[in-house]
Amino acid sequence: MGNGQVFDDLDGDFIQIAGCCILNKESMIDIRTLADGQNMANQPEKYLVIQTYRSPYPDPIKFKKEEQVVIEVEYCDDPEWKDWFWCTGQYGQQAWVPRQYLLFNGKVGNLRQDYNALELSIREGEEILVHKVINGFALAEKADGSRGWVPLRNLQALMRR
Repeated sequence: MGNGQVFDDLDGDFIQIAGCCILNKESMIDIRTLADGQNMANQPEKYLVIQTYRSPYPDPIKFKKEEQVVIEVEYCDDPEWKDWFWCTGQYGQQAWVPRQYLLFNGKVGNLRQDYNALELSIREGEEILVHKVINGFALAEKADGSRGWVPLRNLQALMRR
């Protein structure tokens, strides 16, 4: 997408202008990602863990593309973690799912793509790779190859060389 082009996602909540900024209806947020959370360079970036995080959900929940879920409630306790929805799958599995992964039809939705809700536990001082950022969380990869979500506030970007 070149400079000056405008991208509008399917539900109209986000608009991308000039290839780097995402505008929502309330404010402009420069998170260097597309509306679906893809890293614009399509290359993972190195981050340093600045605060330990222990996953409260050790058993990962997975939803498949087009799977139907019941949308229970939107997360509202932290303004940095907007647009996460507690969803229940057809077999009773439950997880927080980002808005960008859902096609809404009232209190029911379908997944736009496969989704794994695994959250990683990380230690201060660890270096990790971040593949995408969505709604205050980073899809990260540890040195051992394990992948999962971690809060962005627990990370600091390392300078590129």
